[in-house]
Amino acid sequence: MSADGEFCYVGIKKCGCMASAIVDCERTRSKEIARFMRDTLKEGLTIERAPIERVRKELMHCPHDKKAEKGSQEGPLFAGAGGEA
Repeated sequence: MSADGEFCYVGIKKCGCMASAIVDCERTRSKEIARFMRDTLKEGLTIERAPIERVRKELMHCPHDKKAEKGSQEGPLFAGAGGEA
């Protein structure tokens, strides 16, 4: 990696929407990434590694989610270094 935090691990729903992400950088501890991956897989999502710019553009409310149709204010989970969401 040429820059700190250039990539993220993302949780992808079956519909293809990004549901969660964690920045892959020097400040993110390996056990935080492992916990993110474990929790993401438990929720039935697949995991991909994507450029942070793509994640910034695509991580949003899933239009396929029934909660989004009901006006839920719950947003996607984006964990940065230190596990901040």
